[in-house]
Amino acid sequence: MTFKSLVDALIQNKGYIGLNLLLWVLMAFILLEVMPVKYEAQVIIKLGQFDNNTPIAGAAESIEYLRNSETLISVATANNVSPTGLSKRIRTHPIDNNKAIKILVHWDSVDDAERLVSALAQKIVDHHQQKLNKELNSVKSEILYWEKILDKKECNSQVVETISQLKLIILSMRPTEIVAPASKSFDIVSIDYITVYLVALFMWMFSSLLIVEYHRS
Repeated sequence: MTFKSLVDALIQNKGYIGLNLLLWVLMAFILLEVMPVKYEAQVIIKLGQFDNNTPIAGAAESIEYLRNSETLISVATANNVSPTGLSKRIRTHPIDNNKAIKILVHWDSVDDAERLVSALAQKIVDHHQQKLNKELNSVKSEILYWEKILDKKECNSQVVETISQLKLIILSMRPTEIVAPASKSFDIVSIDYITVYLVALFMWMFSSLLIVEYHRS
């Protein structure tokens, strides 16, 4: 069949082809109506750090902690959802040179998506801040150590300088915090709409050729 003969056949059978198109569009619409809609919420967490601009633990460690079964079970239990289902619906991305984390959760409702992503974000904030506080306490202990040495000596410029630098480290500490709260959730089923309608279009073309061949024979 040449292209011209195919076009002629389609024109001659345009009534059947049009009805066929309507049928497949209707089937696609019905399918999309019964498909569960998913919503996605996201949050960004900036990991705390000291003056050297390096996080105490990078995004990879915090993501690993978030993926830990105990963490997921804790969040899932508190929010009355399945830990396995929650694990499958989380996406995490290290950003800003491993100094921040983006968490995304998709769920069946807007409220649940935002609630779950906020709960997961808080887990990371608490976990990373604990590490930061541990390092902070270590710096404070070191300051006390050098101050005791300073008390035993009349003057030691090197010790004074060391204490000053350690105090600057404390002052330069930036806490772990949520810099972008849970965004307004949005429908992420749009890709499914495109896929379904593309499949419907393909099926229409295929079945239209069958109709043409049937009427030609």
